[in-house]
Amino acid sequence: EGSKVPRFKGIDQFGDEFDLYDLANQGKPILLEIGSGTAKACKDFSAWRSYMSDDAKQQKWWKRKFEGIRDLIDNQDVYWVHIIHLDENKNPATSETVRSWYESYPHDKIILLADPEAKMKTWIRPTGLPCMVLIDDNMILQQHALRGIEDAIDAAYKVID
Repeated sequence: EGSKVPRFKGIDQFGDEFDLYDLANQGKPILLEIGSGTAKACKDFSAWRSYMSDDAKQQKWWKRKFEGIRDLIDNQDVYWVHIIHLDENKNPATSETVRSWYESYPHDKIILLADPEAKMKTWIRPTGLPCMVLIDDNMILQQHALRGIEDAIDAAYKVID
């Protein structure tokens, strides 16, 4: 925490290059999720975020307090960036990986990025997926976690309040 996030560019769900630093200085916190195409929790959470399924709410890791995060995303109070480093076959993610993820879990306010070299995963060093961190609009890491989404979501609620 307190470190400047490294410059990161990835291919988004529309096949375009996206620079994470394009979100800097916009006055909004950034929730950065590291995930993979194989983790069931990543799929369940993405399905819930995209109003496709409530299966995530039946999982042991689910907390009722997560429910408010969709409103923050939908109202554009936060930026949500979901970086995928592996596809469903455990191969490096490609533009096809994030396009397919978007088709399965569509949400127009979530930025999906392929990270085939796992650069952000290596920087954050998660021990479980999904893993989420909170970044401020100066690109400074505000909340770091090695696994899970709870700490970053709690931190986002505090910043928004």
